[in-house]
Amino acid sequence: MKNEPVKIKTIKRLTRDVLQIVTEKPFGTDFTPGQATEFL
Repeated sequence: MKNEPVKIKTIKRLTRDVLQIVTEKPFGTDFTPGQATEFL
């Protein structure tokens, strides 16, 4: 797995302890909703 920098578009607090973070999708990335990602 390689690391790709992405820009954060928005951060929205959904509940007291849950954030929705919307990012740009890196070129060539294949992502299916429900998959986990790791933020470093």
